[in-house]
Amino acid sequence: MAEPARPTLPPPPANSAQVPPGIEPPLLTPAQAAVQAGLLKPYDAVMAAVIFCCWLFAAMWKLLGTPTPMDMIALALANIVFTQFWLISLVYRCAWFVLQTRADINLLPFESARLAANFMTGGRV
Repeated sequence: MAEPARPTLPPPPANSAQVPPGIEPPLLTPAQAAVQAGLLKPYDAVMAAVIFCCWLFAAMWKLLGTPTPMDMIALALANIVFTQFWLISLVYRCAWFVLQTRADINLLPFESARLAANFMTGGRV
């Protein structure tokens, strides 16, 4: 008894979306990749500058002026509040990044199956 003939799939279509020779995508540095992913924003530079300037102002005031201990404590507390605000915003941004990454990982099997079906059917899916 002969085995029934199995249907064969047509060969996949030629991939016309290839990058032309001589054009490579630019390589990203870690900082550029972080900016592109949304981990570093201009807000971070502003907050880092405010915190640095606050400590610089405290140091210059202590060296060149006559602040009272209460003035220095108030300035340090203000700077600590700025720093905590910035760190809390960084924690939320990192949590959002982790959630987005987990969602992408969970959707990866669906996307790969969709791409494979699209490739095998010649773009008809």
